[in-house]
Amino acid sequence: MAEKWVYLFDDVDQAEKKAGSWEGVRALLGGKGANLADMTRIGVPVPPGFTVTTEACNAFLAHDKTLPDGLWDQVLEAIKAVEKKSGKDLYKMSCRHCHEAWLSRHGYDARSSETVRRLLRVAADIHGPRDALC
Repeated sequence: MAEKWVYLFDDVDQAEKKAGSWEGVRALLGGKGANLADMTRIGVPVPPGFTVTTEACNAFLAHDKTLPDGLWDQVLEAIKAVEKKSGKDLYKMSCRHCHEAWLSRHGYDARSSETVRRLLRVAADIHGPRDALC
């Protein structure tokens, strides 16, 4: 079976089974990811979401900053699951100007940035092209 790189917040029981203990879950999902998953489990109204594992980060760094096999597909599936649970189309909710504003605030040239194109391709990968933004 392929490595599981992405856990939805409501997959915390799967993470705990894999990790063997709560401290293992915190090591696997990071503190924030583990706590959001735990709050989801006990019924705190946390918006649906997911966490990319620390193992994925370590694999990325160990392999010359190349995404591990299967990670991207798992992220896309997690985004679809979040959309289904939230009843919201994240692509429609996003806009190029929002991405550009965020990138500009963080020191990127949003107009020519490959980063913008990559962000928009994420949405296109999930939903297919819907407009000329990509």
